[in-house]
Amino acid sequence: MCGGQPAWLHELGVANASRCRFVEQADGNLLEAETGRAVSLDLPCLTRGATTGYHPQAYEKSISDVRAFLSEVFGPTTK
Repeated sequence: MCGGQPAWLHELGVANASRCRFVEQADGNLLEAETGRAVSLDLPCLTRGATTGYHPQAYEKSISDVRAFLSEVFGPTTK
């Protein structure tokens, strides 16, 4: 539990495009790369269900990692 909420939640009905690859055309339209079809909710690569959640330690680590990366690339910041 995190703040009274479960650490993760499996949402059964949401669209999950993690198995899809998309390409953007010059006019800004998106196509599914495998089939060339326009993005829609009936693509063969689309599945249902997703796991979501919040992990406080992972969140803090990601903030720290991004700061370190940006400092390495752009130099330290001053406040």
